Amino acid sequence: MLAPIKFLKIYDLKNNKQYIKDVQKVTLDTDDFGVKIKNGLFGSREWWSAVKNGNMRKYILEGVITKTFMSGHNDFPEFEVFDGKHKTILPRFGNDKYYIKGKRIKIIYIKQDLKKLIKGLDKTKEILEIYIQK
Repeated sequence: MLAPIKFLKIYDLKNNKQYIKDVQKVTLDTDDFGVKIKNGLFGSREWWSAVKNGNMRKYILEGVITKTFMSGHNDFPEFEVFDGKHKTILPRFGNDKYYIKGKRIKIIYIKQDLKKLIKGLDKTKEILEIYIQK
């Protein structure tokens, strides 16, 4: 029998105060960017309460890191995870040293409604926590 995989939490949105502040600012200060204020302002007590009580459904993505790379103008760290069926690209949060090709990863996220469509999408995946295989 295989031993269970031990994971290390490398990211928790609650501790990423600057990201929360940035999303709140763009949400409040622009009409074209940011997320809808549906369950409270992103990262607020009301918002976290909606996450905790299930008004905002949590999703879990588990898989293997298949690659890491920089996108944008080579200034935005991302990674790709394969869950056995699909490949998903997500931003890297937490310490980059943990993002190693072949490592198992578990991402807990919610889907947040965007104010306006971006590349045909009306929702964004807002990562709550990331766990990587020890």
